[in-house]
Amino acid sequence: MRLKRRGVIIVSAALVLAVAGTVACTRVGGHKQVSGIIEQVHVMSSRDDKNPNGPPKVTVTGTTQVIGVIANEAWVLVSGHDGRERRIYRSNGEAHSLEDDLRIRSSVKNSHYLWRSLPDPDSNCSRDRQGRPFLNLVADGQEEIDVRGTRLLTYKLRDGSGGRKAQMWYAPTLGCAMVKTVIEWETPGTSTEIRPTAIKIGPPPAEMFSVDRSYENMNTLERKARRFVKDAKKLKEEDLDPKQREMLAKFRENQKVVDYFKEHRLD
Repeated sequence: MRLKRRGVIIVSAALVLAVAGTVACTRVGGHKQVSGIIEQVHVMSSRDDKNPNGPPKVTVTGTTQVIGVIANEAWVLVSGHDGRERRIYRSNGEAHSLEDDLRIRSSVKNSHYLWRSLPDPDSNCSRDRQGRPFLNLVADGQEEIDVRGTRLLTYKLRDGSGGRKAQMWYAPTLGCAMVKTVIEWETPGTSTEIRPTAIKIGPPPAEMFSVDRSYENMNTLERKARRFVKDAKKLKEEDLDPKQREMLAKFRENQKVVDYFKEHRLD
């Protein structure tokens, strides 16, 4: 279950690409492309083991997201319990993951594969930019979503694999940004939702896409290790217990990630 839920977050982070021109003036296929921001919140429903027939417990997990789209240029995902991580992807192949509170980043170039693996508005978001079925999801019609008076035409995709039922709504006009997700897990009464709380059409603030070059630039595994140490009650590395040290070492042993960063490092 944990791995599957983690997968949801990964998917949601990967679906928010911006494509095509400036605000409300470029058309990809039949969809006019705009820039904008989608604010979201994660909500989880679960059954009480002591009262399985009772109403589900609904919890706002605290994980919020702000998706900023600059059409045909870049997108940014601000996520985490306190909005501490920003992921920026640009059409020129640059990719940045920044953790502003720690003043660290992972910046690489030549990452066009990230752009090409994301959904294509020309296909109503059902295929990636290389023409392959997007995440093997199945098209399931269209629906207009109204969030506080802002309406977006979305296309639904569904997935019934792995004992779960998932529906995801994407907006072609916002570069196939994922607007909403509902997943029913195999445990009855257990579900995960990503709900939109606000949609703002127009240029996002420039600071959302800024990259402070004075931040220490490190590979992804080292950055996760630094975050791990910070979250372990702000302990220093030498203060970690053996189990924590083992986890920290695992972050650093993946040579493939380390080598990729060395080759494509972007200072």
